[in-house]
This record gives sequence, C-alpha cells and structure tokens, in this order.
Amino acid sequence: MLNLLFGGPGSGKTRTVIERIRADLSSGEGQVYLIVPEQMLYSAESGILPGLPPEAGKRLSVLSFTRLCDTVADRFGGRAFGTLTRASRALLMWRTLRELHGLLETGTNPVPDGDPALCRLMLDATDELSRAAVSPAALERAARLLPSDAPLAHKLRDLSLVSAAYGGLLRELCGNDPADRLLRTAGVLEREDFFRGTTVYLDSFTSFTAPEYAALRVMLAQASAVTVTLCMKGRAGDGAQFDSMRDTVRRLERLCADVGTDSCDSVLPDDGCTAASELRILGDGLWRFGIQLEARLIPDEDHRGAARLITARTVYGEGRAAALHIGELRNAGIPYGQIAVVVRDTTAWRGVLDAALEAAHIPFFLSERTGLADRPAARLLLLALRCIRRGYQTADVVSLCKTGLCGISLTDLDAFAEYTDTWRIRGKKMSDLSAGDWSMNPDGYTTEMTARGREILAAANRVRQTVLPPLCALEAHLAVADTPAEQSRALFGYLSGLGVKDSLAASAETLLLLGKTREAGETVRLWNLLTGALADISTLLPGEEGPLSADELSAALELYFEETDMGAVPARHDCVTVGSAATLRLENMAAVLVLGLCEGEFPQPVTDTGLLTEQDKQTLEHFGIEFDSRAPRLTAEELLYIWRAVTKPKQYLLLFTHTATADGSVKAPSIAFSRVRYLLPYLEPIAFPETLPEDGALAYRPPLGDTLPRPAVRRALGDQLWLSHTALQSYARCPYSFFGSRVLRLRAPIEARMDAVNAGVFLHRVLEVFLRTSLDQDRRIRHLTEEETVAAADRIMQEYMTELCGDIAGDGRLLHLFARLRAVALMLVRTVLAELEQGAFTVAGLEWDTRGRRAGDPSPLEIPLDPPPEQLPGGYDSPLPAAGGAHPDTDPDPDSPLPSVSPRILMGGKIDRVDVFRDGGTVYVRVMDYKSSRHVFSEKRAWQDMNIQLLLYLFTLCAPRNRHLFADADGRLPDAVLPAEVLYLSPVEGDDGSFSPCRSGLILNNDEVLHAASADLSPDYLPGLK
Repeated sequence: MLNLLFGGPGSGKTRTVIERIRADLSSGEGQVYLIVPEQMLYSAESGILPGLPPEAGKRLSVLSFTRLCDTVADRFGGRAFGTLTRASRALLMWRTLRELHGLLETGTNPVPDGDPALCRLMLDATDELSRAAVSPAALERAARLLPSDAPLAHKLRDLSLVSAAYGGLLRELCGNDPADRLLRTAGVLEREDFFRGTTVYLDSFTSFTAPEYAALRVMLAQASAVTVTLCMKGRAGDGAQFDSMRDTVRRLERLCADVGTDSCDSVLPDDGCTAASELRILGDGLWRFGIQLEARLIPDEDHRGAARLITARTVYGEGRAAALHIGELRNAGIPYGQIAVVVRDTTAWRGVLDAALEAAHIPFFLSERTGLADRPAARLLLLALRCIRRGYQTADVVSLCKTGLCGISLTDLDAFAEYTDTWRIRGKKMSDLSAGDWSMNPDGYTTEMTARGREILAAANRVRQTVLPPLCALEAHLAVADTPAEQSRALFGYLSGLGVKDSLAASAETLLLLGKTREAGETVRLWNLLTGALADISTLLPGEEGPLSADELSAALELYFEETDMGAVPARHDCVTVGSAATLRLENMAAVLVLGLCEGEFPQPVTDTGLLTEQDKQTLEHFGIEFDSRAPRLTAEELLYIWRAVTKPKQYLLLFTHTATADGSVKAPSIAFSRVRYLLPYLEPIAFPETLPEDGALAYRPPLGDTLPRPAVRRALGDQLWLSHTALQSYARCPYSFFGSRVLRLRAPIEARMDAVNAGVFLHRVLEVFLRTSLDQDRRIRHLTEEETVAAADRIMQEYMTELCGDIAGDGRLLHLFARLRAVALMLVRTVLAELEQGAFTVAGLEWDTRGRRAGDPSPLEIPLDPPPEQLPGGYDSPLPAAGGAHPDTDPDPDSPLPSVSPRILMGGKIDRVDVFRDGGTVYVRVMDYKSSRHVFSEKRAWQDMNIQLLLYLFTLCAPRNRHLFADADGRLPDAVLPAEVLYLSPVEGDDGSFSPCRSGLILNNDEVLHAASADLSPDYLPGLK
C-alpha cells in the first residue's frame, strides 16, 4: 500500500510521520524504516528518538539511501570494496580518457596529458547516465537507430565507449561500479525479501533517481505500507514549482500498478501552520501567476512586518546589509541557530558575505563544498611540479614560496621576489646552486650597493638556499621514478622534507586559539587528504606503462584536488547557517534571509552545460531513454529553490537584491523580488546606504590640493631639502610621486635592464675611468694610438661588466647589449680624446658631486625659503648653516624641536666632466654631460620645462664659494671664475648601425673661449654661437 501524505509548508508532515512511527512501534511487531535525504539524517534522528521507549531502537532504523546500501551490505555481504570518492572517480576517468586517446569520434577527443575540464564533463555525464539507469549498451542501441553520420550518433558512441571503459576500471578496482550500488542493492532487497512485512516512511524528498525508484519498487512490492510525504497541497500542486513533485506522483503510481498494490492520498490542513500571515500568503501564491489583483489577500496592519525587501547598490552592500539585519534579529531575541542565509551559489558570495559576517562578529557556518585545490598545502605540490616542468620561472618559484610552507619569512620572501624580478632570474640561474650565491646588485646595473641592497641580497640568497635544494632534489627523484607509485613517493618525500605535516598542525593550533574552529579542523585534515591523493595515484594509475610525464602528473593532481570535498560540520550549535538554495535543508528556522535576487542570478537561467544538450535528451526520449535533467524540470526546480527558502521561516523573511555589478553595470531585481512586491503591494524596498565603515579602518584623507601644516613639513624634511635637477623634474611631473619616493623613501620596483639610465651610467663609468688613467700631471690628455685607445677602453668595459653582472660569457642577451654599448663607448672615447688634444681646455674634475658629500667636491647651490627682509632670494653665497640640517641619507627625529635656522633648498647633483681654460687670472669653466642617446639643448625648453641641469651646475661652479676648486698648481686662487660653455655629448646612430657624435649646448661668444674650444674654430667642436 502506498500512502501519499500531502501538506503545505508548516502543515506538520514530519510531525505526522513521527506520530505514526510511534504508533507503529507501540502496536505492531514489524520493523519500521524511516528514509530521509542524506542531509536530513541528523535532524531526523534527533527529532524522532526522544520520547521513544529504549527497546524501540531494535525495531526502528533511520536511513538514507546510502545508509540503506551499507545496511544491506553489512547483513548480506558486498561491502568489502567500499566506495570511491568523487576525486578518486575523477582520477579513474582521467585514466580512462588517457587510455582512449585517439579512439573517440567527436571533438571531445582528449589530449595525451589529460584535460581536467573534459574529465569533469565526462564524469558528470556518466553520473547522469547512472542516475537515469542508462547502460552503455542502451546508448549503443540508440546510436544504431540514428543516421551513422549524425552528430548525436558520434556522441552516443563516444559516451558508450567511455562509460563502458570507465565501468570496467571500476569493476576491476572495486569489484563493482559504485555508481550502480543502489541498483545492485535493489536486487539484493528483492532476493532477500528485505522489506517483507515492514512499514516504510520516506520524508522530505521532492523527487527520486532511477536507482532510488528501483529500491522503491521493492518496498512497494514487499512492505505492508509505504508512506511518502510531498510538500504540496494535493497531487495537483497548484504552482509551477511543483513540476518535479507532480512527476514523482506519476512515477510512484506507475510503480504501484507494476507491483499490483493500491495507493491512497492524505492531505494535511494548514491549521497547524504557525508561520506569520505574510509568509503564508507568499507560500501560497509566490508562483501562482493566475492570481488577479482583486483576489490578493492583503493582511491587516496588525499582521504585517514579517517580510522585508532590502536593496543595496552592490553585493558588498548587500552583504553588509544582511549582517546588520542579522544583528537586529539577534537583538530581538532570535538565536543565531534559528537564522539562515540562503543564496543561489555560495561560490559567488565567497569573500563577500563571509567577510561581512566576520566583520560584524556574527558566528556562522557556511554550508558549501570546500575544495582542496586552493589550499596552500595542495598548491605547494602543484607549484612544485609547475616549477619543474616550466624550468623554474620566477613567478612560479615566488608563488611556491607564498604558500607559507617553505620555511621562509614574509620579509625574506619580499626581498627574494624583488631581487629575482629585478634581475629576471629564472631557469638555470635560479636552480644552479653550484654557481654559488648570487652577487648582482639589488639596485640593478650599479656598483654602489646600499645597506638596504645588502639586506635584500642576503635575504634573496637565504630564500634560494632554503627553497631550491628540496625542489631540485624532487626533480632528480622524479627523473628516475619508473612508476606513478614511485613518483608519489617522491612527492611525499618532498612534503615530509619541508615538514608540512608539522606546519599544518601548528597552523591548526593557531586557528583554534583564534576561535576559528572550522578552519582549524580543515587544516588538520589536509595532511590526510594530501597523502590520500598520493596513495590514490599510486593505486589507481597503472605502473606498467611507465611514469607519468610532469604535465600528466600535474594534471592528475590538479583534477584530484579540484574534485576533493573536504566537508565540514558546524563548529557550534548557535550559529547562522549560510548555504545554497539547491542543497540547503532548513528546519525550525525563525528567520531566513534570501540574498542575490537579481535577474539572471537567482533564479538561475537553465543552460546546456553538460555533454548531452536539451535537444539530445528530447531525441533520446523516442528511444526510451529518459533523463530527469530536462530544461522544463530544471526551470521548475529553480522556482522550487526560492519557494522552499521563502516558506521555511516562522517569523521573519528578508529578501535582498542589488542594483549594480562591481563594474557599474545595472542589475534588475529577479522575478521573485517582483512577485513579492505584487503579492504584498504595501512593501516598499528599504535602500541600504553604501556608507564607509565606521570602525576607523579608512582614516580621513584630505582632498587633493590641501597642504600639510608647515611644522609637520619641517619635522619631516628638516631645515635643508636636498634636491637635484631630476628631483625637480619629478616634482613637476607628479608631486605625489615625489613625496612617496623622496620623503617617505618608498622603494620603486627596479628592473636590471640596460635602459637609457643604466646605459648612461655605463658610458659615464667608461669615460671617467678612461680619462683618469689617460691624464698627465698637468691634467692634459696623453696621446694614445688607436690600438692603445681600444685596448684601454675594452679593459675598462670588461672589468665593469664583470663587476656588474659577473661572468656573462654564456648570456647572449647581455653580450648583445654590451656589444652595442661598446660601439657607443669607443666612439665617445675617440671623440673626447680628439677634442681634448686639439683644444686649450683641460680637465679639472670628473664626476664631481655638487651635493657636498665628499671632501674636495663643490658646494651646492643654496636657496633660502624664508630669507630675512634684507636678503634677496637666491643668495647662494650665504654661508651654510652650522648645524641642524638633515643629510639626504639621514631621517630627522620626529620628536626633535623645529630647526631654528631658516629652511633652505640645497641644489646639487653629479657633473660628468668639468673643463677649464685659463686666461691670465681668469678661469673659464665648461660643463660636459654625456648622454646615451641623442640629446639636443633647447633654450626654449630651458624656459618652459626646467631643462636647466647644466646651467645649474655651471652657475654653481662659478659661485665665489667654489673658487678654491680652480686654484692653479701653486695654490693661487683665480681672480675670476666665469661660465664658458655647457655641452651635451651624445651618440647618433646611422642607417648602417654606426655611431657618430652629436654636440649641443651653449658657448660664450668670446674669441679666446671659442679658440680654446676649437683651435681652428671647427664646427665639429663648437655647438654653435649663441
């Protein structure tokens, strides 16, 4: 006898079932079974067992279909092989597709190293076939009935081949296909008369799969009575959401006819429903689209307030609004354990909703599939393999270090990442430890290493010596492994060598101390899951064909990790439950919050995401192959998910939507939101304000254009601000960049490449050293032959390249770059030699630093910012302050008193070359600047964009305070120091790749100066008369 027990939400179906079970246990002698969905086992047992006599447990069994299979296997045998997890089955599917490479007909033909996406697609397809009880033979028969060249025929033959091969592997390894377990159990149930004379109750189901219908058929044939509860008011089920339940009724009726038993209906009244009036109205009419305006039931004002509509601008605002309303519900006396948050897809809300609840200190349990692939321990293995198979790319090694399981500090990791990025270290440079520690300058192509640079270099080498040896050892072990089992042992050895197990245990203890019980539990399980993955690879993948390639091993592990569900249970009872509308089962909820009710999100649109399309399934129905996953039914289930969430609360229902996406696109409320407004027209959505948090996380920042108070500026900068021409240009381009780099001392990323700046440094160094070694005691250039010139320049360049980069013999890129620079450097050396030999100017200084950092260097240009009234601005002859000035490499003490002297700017920089021409007691000064690419002096630009570098240097040198620099050999000071010339010397590349000099600048229109610059007034040495 089939008893169909109908009833709306809250009508007492489960309560009625429990009462009937208690009556059966009190009066009868037979066994009683209560079968519920897997998620409902705990609540079913806790709801029925209290109040039963102790001996009742011998006759009552609370089961799910999975537990029914276990019970039958325990009693009659067949459980020796157990079951496979989804991850293990995915690994077998990966193996199946790998072995079938080249044999499939359609575009789903796998590549040799395996395609995780294709594996998941095929695994979902075989699972769908199992739920519909469709065999490979049935697929093959259907393919033969279609035209041989029809796309569906190709697809069915492929599915049949894959399904048969996959099932064969399952039977080989497990004795039987675990997916067919319930079908085999149904056969045992029938053979053993398992349900003969028993009473069976099935509660909280909306539909059944084909294997479950097979078990139900046995129950209906053998049991004294079978009761099935369905959450609708009679078998008609007024509402589009009840399509799946109406289909369930039809199928159960067919089963009754097959086994020759009767059926009867019972409909529970709504008298027992305790939900608020508004919630009952929504439950009755949410998807009854025929309700007319005048037929709507509008509760009076005394029975309003249970339903609310909330709109926010974005999902982030929606999450904060939900947290705020949960706090209000808790303050109203509702325990957290009786509050639920329902979304359509928990993955889309990860990082949004959980962050909002954590920020509000609301305890919650996120009921979702927790994968393994994103866990640091799993990523450690995948990244280790990625480093090996991609040749130790910089980003891969840095990502490996970021897992936090390599035994390095975050500070060292930052230094390592910066250093390897600066020098673009990868491949052999990264992994070859025999070459010793790295020695390249963290600041790029420069020989001057700062204290911070030394710290970065030391940290980078520490990380390398910690991370690379285990990784290289893993590569060596994998290279000699002959089977997947040996490869798994090598990976296990890598994990053990890094102490991952102990690290995970320590992390779990820390999380537990922080009150994060769920995260601590997941961390504890990580080690067993990792070793389980390696064990499955050892046992499920064959060793006869040799080892897997690095790509195959990585693909297999990635697939396994992505399909592993860590599982979780609530860490405490009094917490908010958050879950997906498709899987969450809620009971005894006082308040439910439904989030994300936007068009295209909730309800979700039904699309063809599987291997078999809707059209394919429609065609297969003609051949007797039916699937439950048809588009109309899936659409009805989407409506059912919302209706189920709306009907679960007893007191409060809060519905949320947002009006825009993160990129600003407009979002419209979904039909569910609109239906609620139609049924309860007096409900006006509450707009949640998108305000900044008030917890002080975002401090007030003054608007652009505001200036800092002068005392604060002086405390930060001291009474002396050292500037160069480059710093002035930086400030003119972007004051905020200037503040970050010059005041806050923020370090910008550095890339060791031969750009214009580094090429200029290289040329400056070659010319400086060449001139220092080529000047006689009178500071005049010695005559050198061409061979001597080239030999000296090459020696200087080779020594400098070695100092910068070490041995570059095997680095083709650097050899090419330096070959080009060599040509430029030789051209400039020859040009400077010829210029100094033919003219009367002599070299007075090389690489003079006008910032006054070294003894004998020029004093800087000084500009008072608050000069006394009697002092004119720009008085660079005033004396330097005796004390209190901040050195450019010294940070002022923030607690020190304000300097008492007037603040001033000190202008300085490095001058490439200073030449002098002596005419009696007068010294004429020429300032030279070398450029690595063509550079032309422009008077107009000097006025417009502060291109006054050489002029600043020239006038600084000519200041009286620097007259001592130009004393003659006897120490006599000159009578006058006058500006003579500023000159840029740069290369110009011809069409044939050769280089010629380009001179550009200003020269004093004075006969003596002109002839000193060029004895015969040759235009080759005169930049032009101005």
